[in-house]
Amino acid sequence: MFKIKNLSKESIKKRLFLLWIVIIFFVYLVFILYKLRNFQEGLDNSSVENLNSVNEQIVLNNDSESQVDKNQIKQQIFFEKIGLGSHPSLHSSSASFYDDDILLLWFAGQREGAKDVGIYSTYLEDNPRADAVDNDVGITDSDYNISKIISRENLSSGLKRYISKIGNPLVWIDDNQTIHLWVVSVSIGGWAGSSLNYLESNDFGKSWHLRKRLILSPFINISNLVKYPPIKVGDGVIILPSYHEFISKYTELIWMDMENMKPLKKTRLNKGTIQSSIVNLDGVLKTFSRNTDSNKKVGVSVSDDKGITWNSGFLDLQNPNSAVHVIKLRSGELLLVGNIDIKERKSLDLFISNDYGLSWQHVLKLDDIEDIGRLDTPPNVERSYPWVLETQNGIHIFYTWSRKAIAHAFITKKQMQDLLR
Repeated sequence: MFKIKNLSKESIKKRLFLLWIVIIFFVYLVFILYKLRNFQEGLDNSSVENLNSVNEQIVLNNDSESQVDKNQIKQQIFFEKIGLGSHPSLHSSSASFYDDDILLLWFAGQREGAKDVGIYSTYLEDNPRADAVDNDVGITDSDYNISKIISRENLSSGLKRYISKIGNPLVWIDDNQTIHLWVVSVSIGGWAGSSLNYLESNDFGKSWHLRKRLILSPFINISNLVKYPPIKVGDGVIILPSYHEFISKYTELIWMDMENMKPLKKTRLNKGTIQSSIVNLDGVLKTFSRNTDSNKKVGVSVSDDKGITWNSGFLDLQNPNSAVHVIKLRSGELLLVGNIDIKERKSLDLFISNDYGLSWQHVLKLDDIEDIGRLDTPPNVERSYPWVLETQNGIHIFYTWSRKAIAHAFITKKQMQDLLR
């Protein structure tokens, strides 16, 4: 037989109180996990029911390439490597254009996620010298006057909170020539525990003002990352494409008030897609995304009601879990740059669409490891993370070159016209 221990009323109250605390904790934990998985303003209005109808309209034009000698045009395209030899690792470029100058940013350090990683910037001319084709020597810090604009230490000091590492920069210029900069940072853990920090510059990046750490969730404000620029959709309102990597990976569009840089609403898109670029096609909004799922296709989402409802599917373009950038050219076509492969990031390709992204034509294999003059020796051969910028003189494409440099390709208007013939 065992004895039942007599408990005092005070002891019973204490135990009941502790039990109540444990129950509240677990209820709160379940509630937080539910919110992290499903929270978004206007979630009920987001639709992914018509996947088949989206997929049926999206086909890849696999016709044989035109008789234009693209290899000859390719050899005339301006190439250079920025920051080669300055750091063991360089990655994730972002650029903006004003007047006749381009402001280029990227992060660099010992490796991605290392404590010494900082955000670096430099300025480039819109129309680079025509005779400097395939500059294999590379451009050093002194050649381009590269500056370190953000470090882990000064960001931590400005925010008055511990920062363990920093990641992607995202730069964008508005109609008033104000430069907006979002920088990913982490205090604890990996990228799934990241936050977004917002800075401004009114002198085209010569000086920066740290505004704040963005609060994008009423609960645990983590797993907020960015890669590609926002679009303006109204008076003082932008849509910022962000993405999450905590618990599950997905794209989230954030409507932001530009004056206070506060979220107005959020819409979650198809699961498994991240690093989306967004375009406005005469009122129809489209996103094109890196796909982390097993089907290895570029993700696409479409809204014809100003972002209230969305249909999601996939392009018939392969994607090896790598970033793709899509922009709307001044001529009206869509230009897509990315790794179109099943599993590797060893070549960078250009595709064009004349029908708002319903079909795509291969234009050029911009950079490939087998290209004479661009073959590198590092074991981690990589051409990835493209950033596309159209200016009055042509198209600038920046991308990661084997994590050793930021490559820059400039395609003139004439060269682009010849490629599309």
